Amino acid sequence: MQNSKNMIKVYDFFKKRIWSRVLILTFLLGFSTTVFSQSTTSLKGKVVDERTNEPIVGAVVKVKGSASGVATDLDGNYQVDVNQALPVTLVITFLGYKYQEIDVYENAPLTVTLAEDLNKIGSVVVVGYGTQKREDLTGSIASIQVTQLKEATPISFVDGLQGLAAGVQVTSTSGAPGATSIVRIRGGNSITGGNEPLYVIDGFPIYNDNGSANAGALYGAASATTGTSNGTNPLSSINPGDIESIDILKDASATAIYGSRGANGVVIITTKKGSKGAVKITYDGSYGLQTLSHKINLLNAQQWATYYNDALGKAYFSQAQIDAFAKNSTDWQKEAFRTAPTENHQVSLSGGNENMQYSASLGYLNQQGIVINTGLKRYTGRVNLTSKISKNFNVGINLNPSYSSNDAVSSGTITSILYMPPVIPVRDSTKAYTLQNTYSTGTGNPIAYLNNAINQSIIKRTLGSAFGEY
Repeated sequence: MQNSKNMIKVYDFFKKRIWSRVLILTFLLGFSTTVFSQSTTSLKGKVVDERTNEPIVGAVVKVKGSASGVATDLDGNYQVDVNQALPVTLVITFLGYKYQEIDVYENAPLTVTLAEDLNKIGSVVVVGYGTQKREDLTGSIASIQVTQLKEATPISFVDGLQGLAAGVQVTSTSGAPGATSIVRIRGGNSITGGNEPLYVIDGFPIYNDNGSANAGALYGAASATTGTSNGTNPLSSINPGDIESIDILKDASATAIYGSRGANGVVIITTKKGSKGAVKITYDGSYGLQTLSHKINLLNAQQWATYYNDALGKAYFSQAQIDAFAKNSTDWQKEAFRTAPTENHQVSLSGGNENMQYSASLGYLNQQGIVINTGLKRYTGRVNLTSKISKNFNVGINLNPSYSSNDAVSSGTITSILYMPPVIPVRDSTKAYTLQNTYSTGTGNPIAYLNNAINQSIIKRTLGSAFGEY
């Protein structure tokens, strides 16, 4: 009996010793596993600019899903510690460059190239003479997305600004092709002076002065049909498809660098630049039709002749003549207006390597007016070239030639179309134009004027710049 008790005590002793060793062994195994799982891997590499291949200082590199990150040093180098097994995803960001994610499968030095993204500079604003943080900016600046401009497919980029920026009012002076538009930034500022903003295209200040582009009063085949043509918009010679970005400076603090020239606001336009990469050829085209929404309801020949007799108080037209007008009524609006097509085509070429980047385009626009023999034709070209001559020396050239031809109509012609009596034919029995309106003075045959008069404005413009940078 005593031996049995002793054996139980020995068993209990060894049992406790075994379980304690099992617990210790389990703890040690768990600790070693934890230590192993928390071992770190250092990923090293360099971040450079895609276009210049220069190192980018201050770019943020971090592991996706992790809150910690590192910034590149003065040579663009980085070293980020990874507390997990490969593969991992590195996230590289820097202001003014496109966001990039890269999957890393092995621990080897990795060079990352970042491409510029000028349209997404959200924290820094270029104010003409430097840069400021957006939260520190006291001036009012509006940026317009180029994608919004493309969706509207405007003939002139000025027309495309309508409704895209607060405080900017765009009003077209007429529906004629290439007609000028009135732009007001925060309303009019002067009673006797001009109120148009200053346009700066790739650094060139341009005023939208329509006086020099106005064909003035013209006298056509119908000597009595006169009037002043609507001004042609000089800015319509710029192809909206060539525009990279548009910024509108609205107040004095934002436009300070331009002095009194920017008193009515400044519209800064930057055209597209080349970038490093394979040759890329793109084509943009559109085709549309324009038509008169509705004609003004006027009297036909029978109604007009009856009314004319009543106005004179005597029978100027006999009943036989009035009955004959049923087959010989002239619809002057139908003779003057038409369904007009509009087509726009542009071919662009871009590409480059580490030493040279280029961008070029050719554009053609043909917008026919709904009034016969009116329309706008525009031919545009653009060449933008930057070249790295040496490590520290860069040169570049920017050239934007354009040619536009606008066949317009005088302001009095549309009025003449509405005033012409429907009892007068467009041509007489000899097929010659009926030039004289015998029922009123001061009005000639508007169709003869539209077909024979020349009212054409031609604008030839070349904007160019060259630079050297060391």
